[in-house]
Amino acid sequence: MTEYQKQTYRVKTLKNNVKVGDRIPSPKNDGDVGRWVDDTLSANGYSIDKFGDVDLPIEGVENKTRKRGSKAAHNTGSMTVKDIKNTENWYETRYYKKTLNRNTVEWDADFDEVVDATCIDLDLPEIQEQLEKAYDNLRGKILEGDTRKNITSDCKTAVLDGYVREGSYRYRISNKAMKEFESLSRTKTTRRNLFEGL
Repeated sequence: MTEYQKQTYRVKTLKNNVKVGDRIPSPKNDGDVGRWVDDTLSANGYSIDKFGDVDLPIEGVENKTRKRGSKAAHNTGSMTVKDIKNTENWYETRYYKKTLNRNTVEWDADFDEVVDATCIDLDLPEIQEQLEKAYDNLRGKILEGDTRKNITSDCKTAVLDGYVREGSYRYRISNKAMKEFESLSRTKTTRRNLFEGL
């Protein structure tokens, strides 16, 4: 267990989160919506760190936006190729820190409004072990000299996306894997109660 893991804790909700039905002023893309979410949460009293490990450092929460109906892989964060090569342990990566508690804000592009805002707890062993396995596989490809702009893990859990910035890769969780992770997160209490009752 790393020092960061010891400091994290699970967040079920943000009391002053953005609300379903909130109008988003003329968004053109997820980037615009992300800035609006950060600004709104800041106005609601949350401390926002746009350049730190996570967006809400006190709560340990990372904000993510998603256009309704999108099937694209879910962005986690970015690391340089050099840092990927030098960081063997998943739990010491910037990616890991951004996958623990996600405040996912879904928005409707037709009506420019929030349709869902949910905190998702991904800090579960059954989830993190899959993300670690995907990272190890992707890092191995980088170490072997793979320089493609889009590198998919053999397990199909994650992708390294190098289209945004030269010399860096975004770690993206596949849409299929994220749906599985969201289900695991929602049912964690029920599953643990069943296991403990055996």
